[in-house]
Amino acid sequence: MYCAGADRTKGGILWAQRVVPYALNAMVLADRVLVHEYLSHLVPRSSSLGRIVCEQWLVALLLEAFVQKRGEPTWRNYLWPIFRNDFEEYVHAVEKASNPALNKMRSFGYAGVEITASSLYLNAPEAFWKFTSEILRTDEDEEGRQGSEIMDVILHLTYIGADESMKFLYRKYMNINELWASIQP
Repeated sequence: MYCAGADRTKGGILWAQRVVPYALNAMVLADRVLVHEYLSHLVPRSSSLGRIVCEQWLVALLLEAFVQKRGEPTWRNYLWPIFRNDFEEYVHAVEKASNPALNKMRSFGYAGVEITASSLYLNAPEAFWKFTSEILRTDEDEEGRQGSEIMDVILHLTYIGADESMKFLYRKYMNINELWASIQP
């Protein structure tokens, strides 16, 4: 159903041309789609990282990296969000067809995560990169506990907003577990 996908077991990216509404944009933006698959699905060492991390936090990194790339035509930066929106709408429609009670958040993720990540990337790059590198170094664990803690921290950052997030991430912390413990009541 998708134009591109990543296979973690083989460490490869699969590409197929599908007759779907977002296919033309996927062809035009093939390099970004492939980079997305690599960054969001092959680089993280843990498969328990969910949509919030792989499809929102890391995609914000991808977008900002392309926006700041010298020589990148501006039309591509304009087309990328349209492609993502068309793709997400398609995925949601397919998922909703099999489960009419499906919440849209299941398909799209949480509002504000990408905005928070982009803001931190631009305004607090050291804090953003320290946190993101912790995410990417996270190993698999049996219960997926680490992945849910990371998602909880990201949701907390989104809830408190970009300015407070900068202060939060500039605090001294050893790892994400320590950050997660600091937001527990």
